[in-house]
Amino acid sequence: MIRRAAAPAHLVGHSFGGLSALAVALRKRVPLLTLTIAEAPAPEILRNMGEYRHYLAFRKMSEAYFRSFQAGETAAIEQMIDFYGGAGTFSSWPLRVRDYACQTTPVNLLDWASAYDFELTPALLATVDIPTLVLWGEVSHPGVKRANELLGQCIPNAGVAPIAGAAHFMISTHAKEVAGMIAQHVARTGHNGRSATELCQ
Repeated sequence: MIRRAAAPAHLVGHSFGGLSALAVALRKRVPLLTLTIAEAPAPEILRNMGEYRHYLAFRKMSEAYFRSFQAGETAAIEQMIDFYGGAGTFSSWPLRVRDYACQTTPVNLLDWASAYDFELTPALLATVDIPTLVLWGEVSHPGVKRANELLGQCIPNAGVAPIAGAAHFMISTHAKEVAGMIAQHVARTGHNGRSATELCQ
């Protein structure tokens, strides 16, 4: 999409979109103006920086999630959703949203497998050379917050911003606050005119 747009992009990604956006920035194959990562699932930075308690929280959740799905539980994804959003998050969603999450569970499981295969180290993250903003929810799971804090610490000169009162699904529950943070980030670069193509994953 960035190549077809034929213009540098402000790339924004939430959750696995954030991890994908980070991969795009690390590959350096397309021109980016800025990068915004909102709560990327990045367990490997925890492991590589010795944050084993938080890393094992991710592992415990994802292994139980995989086992439940393999055992035929149609709502296996509920435990992953509640890990991120807090107990009762999945059950609070409208039925059509819950049904969609259950139907797309096989895709989400592939996402998780890829997350553990994405080797993130401080040395690798130090090669990100564009203005970067890392966001996380103030009331998100401690392991999720810590992973994103570490991303913000390891990416040179990255801005970091917890979203007050938010958890993982901040783009729905705190859309105005998230959008405001992204707008400020883009404006600080001086590249917020029509020449930039904005993409959101």
